[in-house]
Amino acid sequence: MRFSNTIFTMVLIFAASLAHAAPASATLPSGKTAPEKDLGECGAKPEPLKLQNFSITMKNDRLLLNWLTEFENSTNYFELQRSEDGIVFDSVDLVHAKGSSDEPVSYKYYLYGLQSDVEYYRLKMVLHNDASQYSQILKVEKGKKKKRSIRVHPVPFKDKFNISYKSEEEQNIEIRLYNEAGQLVFVRHELADEGRNRFSSPELSSLEEGKYNLVLETNNSNAYQKIRKVKK
Repeated sequence: MRFSNTIFTMVLIFAASLAHAAPASATLPSGKTAPEKDLGECGAKPEPLKLQNFSITMKNDRLLLNWLTEFENSTNYFELQRSEDGIVFDSVDLVHAKGSSDEPVSYKYYLYGLQSDVEYYRLKMVLHNDASQYSQILKVEKGKKKKRSIRVHPVPFKDKFNISYKSEEEQNIEIRLYNEAGQLVFVRHELADEGRNRFSSPELSSLEEGKYNLVLETNNSNAYQKIRKVKK
């Protein structure tokens, strides 16, 4: 019985010494000790996506936004954002992402109508776990083309409005109306005679109340006018 107690005591002492022993480390052939690996590093997740390029091409007041990802991993969508001061940004639209790809993926988005002379754009890239990151900020300025005045009445309008425009020659013109988000509401092509012309908008009673931007484009100039829609 005494022999058994002695063995049991030795087992307990040996187990205690193992519990307080320093963790084992590998020894390299040179005699140097290999550093311990962090489990978090061993299980590190791959980079979610890499934006290779983001650019904006402008023709008159029309914008073409292009961006290219080098690869994607669980990308959910891109949120296009716009700002007038480069500090406070508002959402313009969402573009669904490819999701996962080891190959480059190209995206494009057309935007009609600048709301001010200078605007700033960026991309918010959102993953499926709601994590996000931002692209660089791009600055866009309106061209220096000569602006010709137009007259719009009534202002504000309820269901339709009239445009008075003086043309220096007979020419084709394009009339466009945009909402505050920069979305195209309607477009119309007309032939303007030399001198004063009058054009009427289509029926717009179904439009929401708010501010709109009217653009009259000719061969060599643009005319802009801000107008407002009210209840009928």
